[in-house]
Amino acid sequence: MDIPKSASKTRYNRDSDRLWEESPSCSEYRIEYIIAYKSKYLNAYKEPVFYKKQEEPNRVAPKISSDGPGFFHAYPGGLNIDPRTGEIDINDSDAGVRYTVEFSPCGRDCVARTHVVISGVGYEGGIFSLTETPADALFINPFYFGSTSPDEEIRSDKVPARPAPSGEYGINPEPNQKPTADLIGLILDPKSGTIDLRKTIESGALGFRQITDNPNDRFPQNGVSKDFTIYYRLFSGPGKEVLNKTNVRIHFFDAEDDIPEELKVRMRQQSNSIFRQSLPLPLLLGIALSSLPDTSWEILTTLLTVLSSFLFLMARAKESNSPLIPPEICIRR
Repeated sequence: MDIPKSASKTRYNRDSDRLWEESPSCSEYRIEYIIAYKSKYLNAYKEPVFYKKQEEPNRVAPKISSDGPGFFHAYPGGLNIDPRTGEIDINDSDAGVRYTVEFSPCGRDCVARTHVVISGVGYEGGIFSLTETPADALFINPFYFGSTSPDEEIRSDKVPARPAPSGEYGINPEPNQKPTADLIGLILDPKSGTIDLRKTIESGALGFRQITDNPNDRFPQNGVSKDFTIYYRLFSGPGKEVLNKTNVRIHFFDAEDDIPEELKVRMRQQSNSIFRQSLPLPLLLGIALSSLPDTSWEILTTLLTVLSSFLFLMARAKESNSPLIPPEICIRR
């Protein structure tokens, strides 16, 4: 992996949002990012939570328990991290995301690993049916990483994401302007940030298909998708009144069979990134091997398939350098 000379825009994409550990941990190395301002809030996993601030700069550097050269990288994408020093630019990173930060010492086949959270609002993806999902469930409520006051404490058994506090959602980043053009058709509650999926489709946010023999078919084209950027300000918490943004990607399909399998995998990975910790590789291999067939040939074939898939995806993770893929919401008939 080539280390860029300037790390001001270093990004790693969702391809590297993996559910296994790529390398063993370096026992003599520990990295830690220290919260330097008033809020001492930690999430349920005891991970530090950082907030975007209006003033510049807003950066944090790691403390490393052992000396020696190496480089840093992070996944999923969206964290602006210097690969040489590990310094994170909070204000220029995607908010509402839990990140894994790894330090790879030069000449070693192991990593030191930690987690950081950039406080903010986000949405969890999923698959919804306009005809089968209950009417009161065709809504997406935003979740929130962070505290609602500087002195707040949280019970350790709670998940890291929580319901988002009230604020102004769907605003224009420029003062005294109407909502941004890319939100036209996205039916969004301006106080809670809740997205009404049925009304969003009915409004034409994803367009309508052109079928001359059925003028009453007011659905979007099968397979169409669109990204929406939602600007917001929260009314409480250490990051209140700071202009922030989050993104969602909405797909429409005629039937669940039309949804690509890789899209379903990405949605599961995104959910794991929000609500669960990564599973170590030995555990995942143990799960896979526990369901192997009986014959030696079938065992060998399955094991080679698991190993080749792991190596292929690990290589993709190493090569990734694109921005964060937004949470993906699939709506079908």
